[in-house]
Order: sequence, then structure tokens, then C-alpha cells
Amino acid sequence: LAAVEVATGQVAKIGQPGIFGQASPSPDMSFILVDRLTRPFSYSVPYYGFARSYEVWDMGGRPVKTLAVLPSDEGVPMNGVPTGPRNAGWQALKPSTLLWAEALDGGDPEKPAAFRDRLMTLASPFDGPPRESLRLQHRYAGALPLASPGLALVSERDWKKRWRTTWLADLDRPGTPPKKTFDFGTQDSYNDPGDPVLTTLGNGERLVLQDKDWIYLEGTGASPRGDHPFLDRPNIKTRGKQRLIQS
Repeated sequence: LAAVEVATGQVAKIGQPGIFGQASPSPDMSFILVDRLTRPFSYSVPYYGFARSYEVWDMGGRPVKTLAVLPSDEGVPMNGVPTGPRNAGWQALKPSTLLWAEALDGGDPEKPAAFRDRLMTLASPFDGPPRESLRLQHRYAGALPLASPGLALVSERDWKKRWRTTWLADLDRPGTPPKKTFDFGTQDSYNDPGDPVLTTLGNGERLVLQDKDWIYLEGTGASPRGDHPFLDRPNIKTRGKQRLIQS
């Protein structure tokens, strides 16, 4: 890894070389989350299923915390997920707080379970136990942060029913019941509510574009008459929605 001073072209190497799935700096630029692929490499799964190590480095490349050392995905059940931390990243609007998902069912979608996944957080200096922020009945499918710290649109998917549900959740207040925001079949294009419009902050963080209690959704507007793209403005508190324009 290296940091490049764009104005001068000066390159500063960071840490030891390796094979990295990704590397992302914390919002306060104090740490780097590194997804490092480790040997032995598998001949049975794609590279993104290789054994890996989730590590936190300081900006000089010195190890600070090993979040997890994970084996390859060779033993993962069909349509399942690996056990241990996955989809690790930085929580938005926090200086340096990690956010990741963990399976509660052993990663096996055929195993009966009241909850299949949970979201975990751990703040710097990363020396305490992680905190459970939210449990999900189905498999975690991503989170989009809002402009209010801790609030996020958290999605889960039911692969058998091909169904997706999105919740408005407060990750800073575990135990607070999330509010169902979207609930639809992933193959039902006619009833697809659209995707939240995002905005980029000065430090590169991507957030849901928010105007007080309003957000925006853009979609293809599939219908029996063809596609008619739209822009909607839903209210995250009242659940009301306005259609601003449709082509």
C-alpha cells in the first residue's frame, strides 16, 4: 500500500507488501482497515473466498488490531456465508468505528434460526469487546448511512423468497426497534421503490442525501407500458411519499 501526494507525485509506502482485497482509511484518517489475503490460496473458490485477515493499521502501516483471521470459503454451505466478521468497514460520521456483520446460524441458510445475522461495532482504540447493534431475521445485504450519526438504512434479503427488506435503524442505540422502510420482491420490477440518492462528503464518505426528514429515491419506473424513470421524496418519519417527477 502507498500514499500518494497528488500535487507532487511523492509516494510513501505503507506497511509490508501483500495481496489486499481492499484497504480503506478511517474517516478521521487515523487508521487503515486492511483486508489481506493469506496463504494457502484455494483452488476451489474465487479469490474473494480466499483465506484472509482483517487488520487495522495506523497510517504508518504498523498493526494496531487484528479483527479476524478467517479460513477460505471452501466449507461454506450453498447459498450461505462464512462465519466470523464479514463486510467489515468504517461506520460513517464516526472518527474510527468499525462495522461488520456476523452470522448467527453458522452461515447455513437451511438451518432454522430466529435471526441469521447481526451487526457489530467496535470503536478505537479497539481494546474493548465489540457491541451488537442490530439483529436481522434474514441475511445482511448492506447499510446506507444517513446524515444523522448512527442512523442507517439497513437491508436484509431472504434468498429463498427472493425478498428484500430495508429498515431505518439507529446503530448507536442497540435495542431500539428499527422501522420497516421498504419491503418488496427482488424480481418485482413494477413495485421496486428505487434506490436512495447519495451524496459525497469532503472526506469521501457516501451518505444518503437528506433534507431534514426527507430523502430521495430514483428508480427505473418499470411498468407494463415500459420504463418511466422517476424521482420520489419519502419522509422517514411519517412514511409519506411525494413523486417529484416521472419521465
